[in-house]
Amino acid sequence: MASKEITPVRTKRQGLSWKARVKVTHKGKIIAQQSRTFDSKPQATSWAKKKQIEMEANPHGLNRNSTPQLEIT
Repeated sequence: MASKEITPVRTKRQGLSWKARVKVTHKGKIIAQQSRTFDSKPQATSWAKKKQIEMEANPHGLNRNSTPQLEIT
């Protein structure tokens, strides 16, 4: 299950920013999480909603339709 959290963050340069955090838990343990900071609360909320839907569909970030590729350089 994915959950989202939007919190205000005070900065010296811009004053107030908003941090959006989305995390996926399974049996009480966090298995995936992402966060990003925005200038406005609506931007943070929009990103968090999209990311929450994306992470609920595929919490590990792997595309189930393709085989992971290993690149050796």
